Amino acid sequence: MRRFLQICPHDVAPFGELCDRYREAAAIMDAEFTTVFIAPPEHAPREGAVYLDVSDMGDTRAISSALEAALPGEWDLALCHRYRAYWAFVRSRLSARQTIALAHDYGMMSRWQRRWNRSLFARHVQFAGVADDLCRELATDIAGEAVILPNAMNLDVKPSLSRAEARHRLKLPADVPVVGFVGRLHYKKRPNLALQAFRILAEQIPDAHMVFVGDGEERERLADQSGDNVTLTGFVEDAPSLFPAFDVLLHTARKEAFGMVVLEAMAAGVPVVTLERFGPQYVLSDLGTYAERDDAAAFADAVHRALARERGAYEEASRERVQDAFSPAALARALEVCLQR
Repeated sequence: MRRFLQICPHDVAPFGELCDRYREAAAIMDAEFTTVFIAPPEHAPREGAVYLDVSDMGDTRAISSALEAALPGEWDLALCHRYRAYWAFVRSRLSARQTIALAHDYGMMSRWQRRWNRSLFARHVQFAGVADDLCRELATDIAGEAVILPNAMNLDVKPSLSRAEARHRLKLPADVPVVGFVGRLHYKKRPNLALQAFRILAEQIPDAHMVFVGDGEERERLADQSGDNVTLTGFVEDAPSLFPAFDVLLHTARKEAFGMVVLEAMAAGVPVVTLERFGPQYVLSDLGTYAERDDAAAFADAVHRALARERGAYEEASRERVQDAFSPAALARALEVCLQR
């Protein structure tokens, strides 16, 4: 039986769930699988995972030593999520027949020091990214090839709330159009642009409501501008359970490597409005409802178009795309391609 190892900096969402999907993919591949988190657990430890409890994520030597103590033996595959896990593994005395460094965001190998270190210590490592545009950046930075290992979702895990239950939890009327925004309320996500777009939409659909799920430095400003038809929930641990309450997810980030919230919405059958670029476009393909320009009026128009979509046909097509391209089975196929390189 093949022995697979994955190393991840922490289990903070969505990384704990993503690591679970890799475990499921390994089971499909009939491989023994070990998950290691470098930092202590955010809440309760995940079942079957090893925690190194290293508090200083910048101390590569300490991480490498902890890896050596916890993981004796040789591995067929070492999958390292993000730069710190990759660098600590290659600087340890552990060995794997194949090592993959997986980028979840832009810039993983953009620094010249990292490229120099790779040329000295880790030329054998294969690089992968979670979406196509990210892989193109990686390939340029490492002057080589990078493969796609997409984030995955398990459609067999049913939403914990029905549409009626999710709306009741959010104190929303059952029969009004609801636009959702899910994620950190950070200027890079541009929640204020989402609110501006909703204000334009509400002029045409007065009973529409908007829900911001998440917390961050922009929350206070949003609260100052919000009215009776806008809800700010703050941080919600099980945020994906609220997706059934939404008629549309509005995603206004200008540049994102993947867009996990976009995949979660698609898996829940919720139409997504976003820009036709980068990770979200890779996830949605022709299922996205795209703003024609990067401004509030164009986003409002796109939300209006998304609300008019035939929901049943969209739900069927979106679940089919998740199953084909972003399921544990799809991830297992992508891993097999990597192992054959």
